Amino acid sequence: MEVIPINQIAADQADQTVAVQGTLMDVRSLAGKGYKFVLTDGTAQIALVVWRNVYEALAEPDKLGVGAQIQARGKVGRYGDELQVVPQSGEDVVIVKEPPTAQVTPLGEVSAELAGQWRTVQGEIAEVWAFSRGMKARLRDATGEAVLLLWQNIYANLPEPEAISVGTKLRATGQINVFGEELQVVPRTRHDVVVLD
Repeated sequence: MEVIPINQIAADQADQTVAVQGTLMDVRSLAGKGYKFVLTDGTAQIALVVWRNVYEALAEPDKLGVGAQIQARGKVGRYGDELQVVPQSGEDVVIVKEPPTAQVTPLGEVSAELAGQWRTVQGEIAEVWAFSRGMKARLRDATGEAVLLLWQNIYANLPEPEAISVGTKLRATGQINVFGEELQVVPRTRHDVVVLD
């Protein structure tokens, strides 16, 4: 199937299958049901909705991250005013180029000025507490600290959720967020959190 520019996809193509190619710019978890990526190709951007069964059927789901270049085939859909491409199987998403390897940002350099940006951090958990929609862990390294915010659907799907405990060393990639005085690193998928030996 021939790849078309994203700006050529229109609402009147609903339920038609299209092929697109571009770079993943953002990802959000859909409350355990799957993930919504923002795909851009330079002409426009569109939501790429990957339901959980399709995501789990991918050959290398951990490589479907921000910065990856992908080719996807899926049905055109609409949610409100937003156009979407919805792959129907794991074979419909091909990683053309893996996401760049993120350099680890020292926790002391995580600041409010980085809000909205993606960073990879690494440290040891100094404190863990539950909140109404998930878990938080205070990460520390020699330079400073930040809060790792794990939404419940991400925390529950970690390979070893019990490993999120005081003394565990881990690496996490997420979006920097500021909540009151709290600097947060917010991973978007379970693959963004790696427990280190």
